[in-house]
Amino acid sequence: MVISSALLLLVLSQNPLTMAARPFSFTGIDAALGAAWEDRFLTRIASPELKVTSSRDIEQVLGLERQRQLLGCDAASSSCLAELAGALGVELLLSASIVKSESGYLATVRVLGTRTGRPLATNSERVGTEAALLDWLDATALALRRQLVGELPTPPVVRWIPAFAGGAMWVGSTICLAVSGQRFQSLTGSVLPLGDIAGIRQEGELLAGLGIGLAVGGAVAVLSSVVWAALGRPAAPQAVEAVGLLTPAGGFLGVRGSFP
Repeated sequence: MVISSALLLLVLSQNPLTMAARPFSFTGIDAALGAAWEDRFLTRIASPELKVTSSRDIEQVLGLERQRQLLGCDAASSSCLAELAGALGVELLLSASIVKSESGYLATVRVLGTRTGRPLATNSERVGTEAALLDWLDATALALRRQLVGELPTPPVVRWIPAFAGGAMWVGSTICLAVSGQRFQSLTGSVLPLGDIAGIRQEGELLAGLGIGLAVGGAVAVLSSVVWAALGRPAAPQAVEAVGLLTPAGGFLGVRGSFP
């Protein structure tokens, strides 16, 4: 796969990228089968950051005859490419050809920049079987998408799942602290056996420790969502020790979290 520096500038300057696909060229292959391969390739290369306009979409916009004229552009037809870019509002032009012979298949995929008419990416491969061809087309579509726009981003709603969990922890913290307060309140103004007093006090302290731990854990979860949303996807998860508490009963209460 050959990628020029112009592609990097194009990715940085435009979001999302727009691409028009010429009708794929098939030789020695049934037209219906070729159309199915083309649809699969375009489906796999498309993403929210890369809008792909198929040849059928172009026909609806430009009409069949004008589509044939414009999609016949080659790298030397800079004026034609400029007209295509203006008519469709696209920055990239995808073309592919697959030829079947007695020895197997020869497949080529190219991406041109409509502003310059120069190849931004190209890949060609010879394979022996139809199954190998389909695997190559799938791999090429995904590789092109990664090179054009990078990996698919995490859906924004997913980044706020820790915040939802943090909110639930805060609710649990409030309940624990409220029940703990009730336990301590029950010790005042009443005469209880010493054994009951010790038990109620231990239960209140345990609930208070749990409530504090849930509150801190909820804060870490909410903070992780904020950082995730602000910075996107970090290179690797980073563990954060949030709190470690010794309970009056001699136990240890710890909360450990990580930024997604």
